[in-house]
Amino acid sequence: MNNILVQIKWDVPYENSAQVTAYRVYVADTDGVYTIETSYCNGLIEPVKSQRLCEIPMAVLRGPRFRLTFNTLIKAKIQAQNEFGWGEISDANTDPAGARIQTEPVAVRNVRRGDETSEIQIQVNWDPLTVYNDVRGSDIISYHLQYDAETNGAFWIDIIGNNAFYPSTSFTLTYGIRAGRVYNFRVRALNLWGWGPFSEMSWVKSSRAPLAVPSI
Repeated sequence: MNNILVQIKWDVPYENSAQVTAYRVYVADTDGVYTIETSYCNGLIEPVKSQRLCEIPMAVLRGPRFRLTFNTLIKAKIQAQNEFGWGEISDANTDPAGARIQTEPVAVRNVRRGDETSEIQIQVNWDPLTVYNDVRGSDIISYHLQYDAETNGAFWIDIIGNNAFYPSTSFTLTYGIRAGRVYNFRVRALNLWGWGPFSEMSWVKSSRAPLAVPSI
């Protein structure tokens, strides 16, 4: 499997005294039902027939036909034809190290106030997504941070990470901040397959000068 495509390949079967002239490639859907794949794996024609391999986009395997979900082992069976007809269908691949479905990452967690927050700026930190089940098979490319500009989540303004990649897990907002005000923030992560969902909305209050000391 490379960054975009899932590769299915197989060895030449025992030809039984006649040269193999074609192949059928069966791919399992989410219910374990195998159907012949011809859009990307047409073993009746070249180059699939002679190379004994084909490549299916990950998006197709996740799409409405196959409906495969994250970390599902992609399974296929092969059938060969010679001048005497079609042979038996092979067993499916079972090696757990085989290609698996990858998806967009999970939601970012623990968006919080940073120590550099002051009356004129807010530092926002969040936990990185690093483990396989969080990044969903592909490393994180960017984090996208938004804030609500004191609208209580009514609308959101992009801060960083949407138009240009931002792989860091901390950012200090130095504009549009007023002392002692509450601002809501949210973050989402991008991997090879797209953007994951936004985190839960997290509020951060900017610092303010202390109140006057009461008269004694």
